[in-house]
Amino acid sequence: MGELLQKVLGEKHMIIGEMFSETKLMSHASAAFASGSVIEGFANKLSDLDIYAITEKHPSFKTCFISDNIKIDIIRLGDLMIDVEYWPLDMITRMIEKIDKLRLKDQTLLEPLKPQEIRFCYRIRIGVPLFNEKLITEVKGMIDFMKLQKWQVARHLRSFDNRVEDTVGALQSDDYEIAFFNARDALESAIDAYLASKGFTNPMKKWRYKELVKIHSPEHEIVRRFWKLEAPLIRKKEDIRRYVEECLEFANDLSLRAQFERGEENDR
Repeated sequence: MGELLQKVLGEKHMIIGEMFSETKLMSHASAAFASGSVIEGFANKLSDLDIYAITEKHPSFKTCFISDNIKIDIIRLGDLMIDVEYWPLDMITRMIEKIDKLRLKDQTLLEPLKPQEIRFCYRIRIGVPLFNEKLITEVKGMIDFMKLQKWQVARHLRSFDNRVEDTVGALQSDDYEIAFFNARDALESAIDAYLASKGFTNPMKKWRYKELVKIHSPEHEIVRRFWKLEAPLIRKKEDIRRYVEECLEFANDLSLRAQFERGEENDR
């Protein structure tokens, strides 16, 4: 199962071994890898372990539920909760084809990749193989992670531009409450663009702060300003205006940094 996984899970790696003999995983999967917050080091005591099983065909067996044609099982082993997603190879192949067809310069309103596909790509990139590492490595080799990263930066920047426009319009109409929330959305879109430009393409927004402190120390200006603006003390409309203006200033700075990072990658 690998020394890295044993190091991450500690004694729990023995539980994973038990799961292989007690579930559908070994009999139906061609390969499997562990991923998610437990592997990244973000997890708390109640966090689930995410396991992705790659299958030759669409599984015919019953699972706890289905999300966008992906069968998912939820398994409890001791105090460990495990989510298992079964990904057929033909769905992975179609996803890779969509990534290959992404057009970075011609951004449209269409979202060619589903959220679960973006999540799968991130999860396999950071994942730890459970068995058949050869197949997992082959799948990873077919995914253009750099192109996907650049597309995500562009996607977040487009969202940032839209939220800024909405914020300015709300301010000009003295609609301060809407301006407040749009400014926060603009900031978060800029943070997502900045993180993606640094290679942090996790679609799970709850980990923004932890990803930032992986790049910078908690005392770094970017981390401190993000924390301050995500948890402001708002008491009156003047506070909202100052908050909105500071949000937009900082978000614009982050978007320029993300564009600079993207430009440097294009030049390499």
